[in-house]
Amino acid sequence: MGVKERGNIVFKEDKSYHFKGRNPVTSIATFDHDSDGSLDFYVGNWFDKTKQGREQLMYDRLYTYVDKKLHDISGALTGYDEDEALTPTFGVSHCDIDGDGRVDILTSSSAGYLNKLWIQESQKGIFKYNDYGKASGFAQDREGELIPKGGGNSTYSLCADYNNDGIMDIVVGEISHSLDSESRDRSSILTGEGLGFPPTFIRNEYISDAGVDNWNQGDQRANWLDVNNDGLVDFLIENSGFPPNSRLILFVQEPDHAYVDMAKSYGLDILNPVGSVYFDFNGDGKLDILVSQTDIRDKRIQRKLYLFENRLKNTGKSISFKLEAKKANANGIGAKVILRTKDGKEQLRWHQVNSGPFPSQNS
Repeated sequence: MGVKERGNIVFKEDKSYHFKGRNPVTSIATFDHDSDGSLDFYVGNWFDKTKQGREQLMYDRLYTYVDKKLHDISGALTGYDEDEALTPTFGVSHCDIDGDGRVDILTSSSAGYLNKLWIQESQKGIFKYNDYGKASGFAQDREGELIPKGGGNSTYSLCADYNNDGIMDIVVGEISHSLDSESRDRSSILTGEGLGFPPTFIRNEYISDAGVDNWNQGDQRANWLDVNNDGLVDFLIENSGFPPNSRLILFVQEPDHAYVDMAKSYGLDILNPVGSVYFDFNGDGKLDILVSQTDIRDKRIQRKLYLFENRLKNTGKSISFKLEAKKANANGIGAKVILRTKDGKEQLRWHQVNSGPFPSQNS
């Protein structure tokens, strides 16, 4: 816990918080699941390889903060302790996927296991999370539905309303290789179809291999951001871990909602990117990018930290909001901001500070 000592913040272990055992944690999502003003969190666990070399699946956990104590409320995840719920979670994120004002949870699974879409519902006055991954089409693509472990090596799932229709969409990142079967999921954009329940999506794979036969799709993390202030969200992808073809990707959205990779044109396509965050470091209203470069699988690559200043000239104006509330959490995590203009246009943004495996944190 952070405490002030002589004007500085010092972090010390608070032993009043009890966590049983050592878990292979890959991702933690923070949000206020019960809207009481205190942040709760979902812990995604991967394979436990500590037991005599065997890969053992571990249950994910949901914790809530009440009366200055952490409580394990994983039982709120319907069937979380059943065999089908045991999945190697690699990334966790959250959003209000069905527009009912409650926080829902998205988990990304590797090794062909199904992704989960935990939608929060009220059952006889008690809040529960039910998995609608299969029913919505989020769990996997259709090619693998009849195959055991026919999903993907999913690394992240990130919500945004990319086409400004008021309905949440999802981008899903995958690690896939040229030798994988056709049933293995590829990185995709899932476009929300309507306001029905459960929500359903149209899945479209995105490809950026430039015709390289042995290209490895190692999409590790991503960020939605509007890099040119045109009101259409773009997305930045860390394709990393498989050099020389692993590079930073920036898909810029066109007016017809198609995406074009502009990373090379903008001078962003560094090798083996990791830990990207975006923020307006110089206060000019344009988002800048901070990202590091790793030497994974190629020690010849020099490890660096890059700060890319946004100097795009043909950009629109921006508006910033400081989120404050009397009862909600201080940083507005899990807030939904809707901007409507006189000409009938609408933009929706969801506020979360981190997502995906081993995440960095956006300001």
